[in-house]
Amino acid sequence: MIKERGSMKWTAMMLAEHLVEIRKWKEEQFYDKKRELTEWELEEIEQTIQLAF
Repeated sequence: MIKERGSMKWTAMMLAEHLVEIRKWKEEQFYDKKRELTEWELEEIEQTIQLAF
């Protein structure tokens, strides 16, 4: 049975510019932005911590 290597075999056929753009796209797609928590959410987290303590 032939073992499939996935996208590894296609990277040799891509231009360097394509690889750079793919890396940028992956960074943008999988970057988790920090968000501001509301006062209610902070209180809920604090209560959960106190309950666990």
